[in-house]
Amino acid sequence: MKIVKQFTINRELSNKIFNINEDTDVYLMQKDELLFELFIEHNSNAKNYFHICLNVHSRDKLIEKAKKQNYTCTIIVKKNYNLVFIQDKTGNLFEIKEL
Repeated sequence: MKIVKQFTINRELSNKIFNINEDTDVYLMQKDELLFELFIEHNSNAKNYFHICLNVHSRDKLIEKAKKQNYTCTIIVKKNYNLVFIQDKTGNLFEIKEL
């Protein structure tokens, strides 16, 4: 795999999404069509960054449907795009991107 991007999630954003109050280095790795985001945590006692990212054709429709079924939807407004996370009823976290 090759590193295609490296960035840091600041503690404020990390806290909003994962309830982890620390800056976190992230590496986007790619091989062919497979992409992984690797979160580097320096505190082994920290909570985790486990989530799955899904690409959908209509993110707004999915958000609307999830809210109607009482799933937790977290929308973080950013300058160029919004981050969207939906949590299922067993605590699994899904990042939702639009194709």
